[in-house]
Amino acid sequence: MLHLGSLPHPPALVDFLRAYMEAMDEYELACLRSVTREAKSLLVGVAAASASAKDIDSPLTPEEVIAASRTEEEFQIENWGLVEGGHDLDRLNCSVQVRASMMFLNLLGKN
Repeated sequence: MLHLGSLPHPPALVDFLRAYMEAMDEYELACLRSVTREAKSLLVGVAAASASAKDIDSPLTPEEVIAASRTEEEFQIENWGLVEGGHDLDRLNCSVQVRASMMFLNLLGKN
């Protein structure tokens, strides 16, 4: 079956993410948006924001969040090669966005 729309998600996941984001302030949401856009994944964004929570026993490091967000593009680079002035700048931008967002949460006292 060909499916061109978005994939369905379990209602429990949708409810969890809705409640999680509704509990965030505007600064946390800005950081979540930044990482989510860069990673093209809400779950990676939530992982980055959650890594800043004090109640997490083993928080993710910025390097782990960057690696998770770059998985697909790094796979393509391994298969097809690096495009200078493209992929290398994407790597740098990803690092800047993730680190800046996580540092901002740190400065807010969110971690």
